[in-house]
Amino acid sequence: MIRTLLQVVPLRDRTRVFADFRHRRSAWAAVVLYGLVVATAQSVEYASNNDPDGWWPLLFALVGGTFALMLRSTLAAWRLATAGLVATRLLLDSEPAILGPTSWCWYIPVMLAVGMIHSGRVVVAVGLLTSAAVFLAGALGDLDHFPATIGTLLILLLLGYAFGARGRAEQRFHDERDAKAALEERARIAREMHDVVAHHMSMVVVRCETAPCRLPGLPDGARREFAELGEAARAAITDMQRLLGCCGPPGRAPTACPSPVWPTSGRCTPTPSWPTPRCRARWG
Repeated sequence: MIRTLLQVVPLRDRTRVFADFRHRRSAWAAVVLYGLVVATAQSVEYASNNDPDGWWPLLFALVGGTFALMLRSTLAAWRLATAGLVATRLLLDSEPAILGPTSWCWYIPVMLAVGMIHSGRVVVAVGLLTSAAVFLAGALGDLDHFPATIGTLLILLLLGYAFGARGRAEQRFHDERDAKAALEERARIAREMHDVVAHHMSMVVVRCETAPCRLPGLPDGARREFAELGEAARAAITDMQRLLGCCGPPGRAPTACPSPVWPTSGRCTPTPSWPTPRCRARWG
């Protein structure tokens, strides 16, 4: 929980609205335009209800900055909007409600965005901190509107979380599907590499082991050389099987393919075909 609070309050957040949206540039333009309209309305409301004292640019910056930050970080936008909520309450002390009509238009999109994008722990932390901020803003005036205000905000936060849960579930499904497809492709590549390389290496073993039969009169040194080459080729096939096992499904150790029975004496014996059907089916 402490880590979640640190993520919500002081740490940098990079979650963006419309990050994977196809028409995100149009959506960004709509958000900025909406923010300018709400910021202008908030400034006009303050200027019409209070004597011009130079504070309206602050309100304009708070509202406009909230929607500008929302394009890069939803939590940063929530932080600025929550701080601006208390500041607005101090400036509009004549307003009986904690959130006026323009403030609702300002704060509702922020709560919905946080609920749709972030996890349950972050949503709970945001709900608790928002409750504290709304209580503080209400304590500066009248707390009679506190239950209705915080209840509405929390319901909006939960609605955003419920709506975003479907998108998060779809994202997890697509990630798992892509991971499964990657594993299947790795297994396919491993099978093809095994079939091609093992076939050629087995031919090397066959030629080395049958060299004394095919080439009579070889000296003992040449026979030993061919025997060592055959052993090296067998070891290479074994090492290749072990390495290609890393390309198989996780948690499944590749079974050893049946090795052909190579002639070990001077008598040449038939060798089975390679790779065998059982070896081809080793990956399931």
